[in-house]
Formats: sequence, structure tokens, C-alpha cells
Amino acid sequence: MAQLVDAQITLGLPAALAPTADSTSGPSTEYRSSKAETQESTLNQTFKYWKLRFSLFSRFDEGIMLDEASMYSVCPEVLAQHIAKRCTSFGTVLDPFCGAGGNVIQLALICDHVIAIDLDPKKIALAKKNAEVYGVAHRIDFRVGNSFSVATNLRVDAVVTSPPWGGPGYERRAKFDARDLCGRDTGGMAAIIRMARAVAPRVVLHVPKNIDKDQCLQIAMDEGFSQIQYESVSIDKKPNCLNLYLTRNDTHTRGIPVQSTKLLQLDNPSLNRQQKMERLRTENKFMYKTYLNKVARFFEKNHL
Repeated sequence: MAQLVDAQITLGLPAALAPTADSTSGPSTEYRSSKAETQESTLNQTFKYWKLRFSLFSRFDEGIMLDEASMYSVCPEVLAQHIAKRCTSFGTVLDPFCGAGGNVIQLALICDHVIAIDLDPKKIALAKKNAEVYGVAHRIDFRVGNSFSVATNLRVDAVVTSPPWGGPGYERRAKFDARDLCGRDTGGMAAIIRMARAVAPRVVLHVPKNIDKDQCLQIAMDEGFSQIQYESVSIDKKPNCLNLYLTRNDTHTRGIPVQSTKLLQLDNPSLNRQQKMERLRTENKFMYKTYLNKVARFFEKNHL
């Protein structure tokens, strides 16, 4: 679900952190210390997702590559499988925010052809690598670019995607504002729906469990959809997300979309013996750091 470009360190450092004019040893000790503390803080925040990695990809130990942001943004496999099964009648499907590939891999196992777009070339590299692990890379057309412009001339059977939510902090809100999907500067959920409606008659969105449903209904009506189904998903008995299934209104009549609600309980499959042993062996921060260093080398190898 990520069209979130990794933050880059700017060259204009504050004077207190800038190296002296005669320095030949690189950044100052203070700057290196600050950067190390930031990296350690991020690692601590994402470590819990490392422990859940086999729920993200059941074949994780076969070569799956995820950076830290993808650890918390990729769609759990049991959920991606469910969404894909609801798309069996679709020939060509577009995911305009493919991230590390959780959704497009499962779609490629069912649909004839999948188009995967992401703004971040690193995410596309991860998605390709992960699709290779599942043997479906040849069925996916990977494209780097801004989906709001790249998708303009496409025509597909459905748009199926998990737009960026802005990180795990969404849970602290009483209601998630639909305008924050993919960022307000892009136009939020309305812009996503508008883009999707132009290329497909059906749209499937994986969104935060606490998103404002009234906003969703208003946007669906404003953008010309005749039906909207809310699918409230729990995984292992814990509320996880909301899936929206929208059908485009191709008539000249406009009105309030027909609404329906469905409750869905999914369960992560039990780990096999080999997976349990692998998780026990690697369930510490040292092994997580080792894995992230492996991902960093993967990016370097691919000049990213």
C-alpha cells in the first residue's frame, strides 16, 4: 500500500550539526549520533511487525524483501487472498499504490493480468522480487510513476488497492478523515475514487477500520457510484480494516448509492514446524537488523 517515498536527508544541515570547514572525517559526531538514535527509534517501532512477518507473507523465509515502512503497510496475506477471491471475474486489474506487492501477488494468482504502479522505485523493486518468490512476476506489469497521471489512459476491469494511510498512527484517531488517504495534497480519497472511476467500473479499497463512513458515502455519491459495500474485517478476532466495494453508475441518473454492510472474520493460518523454528531463531532485534541490512544491500545492488 505504499506510494510513500522514503524521506531523504537534506544537505542543508543546521549550523550546530554541520561539519567544520577543515573537517575531513565526514559528518560530526553529534549528527551521526542523532541519525543513529532516529534509526534505532524507527527500528524499535517496527520490530513488532517483524515478529508478524509470516502473516504478511507465508513464504517470507524464501526470499521476501520488505523495508521498514512495508513491514507495517503491506496487506496481511490472509486478507489479500480474500480480496483477490472476490475478484475472480475480473480479467485485468490495476493496483495504483502497489507498495511491496502484497495485494498484486494474490491478484496475479487469480486474475489474468495485473498492472502495478507505485511512485517509489524501491517499492516496485520489492514488489517484483516478492512476486518472483510466488512465481507470478510474469503476470504483473510493474510501472514506476504517479498513478494519478500514469493510470489516465488505462482501461481495466477493476481497481483494487490499499492507498497509503500515513503509518500506524491512524489508530489514535477517533475517526480517520478520508481526505488523508494518500495525503491531502493529492486530493485524498475523492481524488483516488475519481481516478479509479475513469479507468474501471468497479473499485475495491482497503482502508482504515476507523475511516469516516459518512465521508465515504458522500464521496461515492459525488463521484458517480451506484453501490457501496462496507466489509468490516477482523483478523484473529481483532478489528483490522474496512474494505469498500464500489460499483460505478453508468446511467444518467444520480442518487444515494445502495449501501450494504458485511462483517468478516479471518484467521491467520497456523505456522508449520519449519516456520515456527525460523521465527524462534530470528525473533530478536539483531536478526531484524541483519535482515534490514540485507534489504539495504538489495537496494544498492539495484542502484536504488
